[in-house]
Amino acid sequence: MNRKPSVTVILLSLYAAVLISSVSACSPFYGFNDMVDINVIFSVGKSFWRGRLVYRDLFEHKGPLMYAITAAAALISSADLRGVWVIEIIAAVLSALTAFRILRLLNPKASGLLLPPVLYLIYHSPSFAGGTAENYPLKLGSGTFVPGFEEQLIGANVGDTRDVNIRFPDNYVPELAGHEVVFKVTIKEIQSK
Repeated sequence: MNRKPSVTVILLSLYAAVLISSVSACSPFYGFNDMVDINVIFSVGKSFWRGRLVYRDLFEHKGPLMYAITAAAALISSADLRGVWVIEIIAAVLSALTAFRILRLLNPKASGLLLPPVLYLIYHSPSFAGGTAENYPLKLGSGTFVPGFEEQLIGANVGDTRDVNIRFPDNYVPELAGHEVVFKVTIKEIQSK
């Protein structure tokens, strides 16, 4: 079945919007928002419009781009996360259309209807609270992380990116116990005593 690109673009855009609306905790259709990070970042972003500056008046560890995005979201809705949800939809639609354009450049006869399963896997992939950190100062041998994590970083150099494969112990937090995960770790700095 040969569809016009404009119909495919509309369908991909609608699919991306519905998908984000069903998986984003910022969506008004999502049952419960337990995302502490986004609420904190949104508060920092809203504070931009009150003349406050990050790292002078406000302290949070995410970057200025994240604050700027949430500040823009606060212009849409400053009372709740609907502005963030709208920006997520825009980003998902742009991602879907970019993927469609790349697909068409690689294979002009390819159907854009191949993309929805890929988008579903991307946006619906499992993650867990506390599963990310930026600029975390990890001391090797400290035993701070899950057993086996630190050992996989031995020998890494600044700029190296490693996949750290971990199986959470059976006596770990119930949501993660026994699960296998992969952490992508980039070494930004190495210090020695």
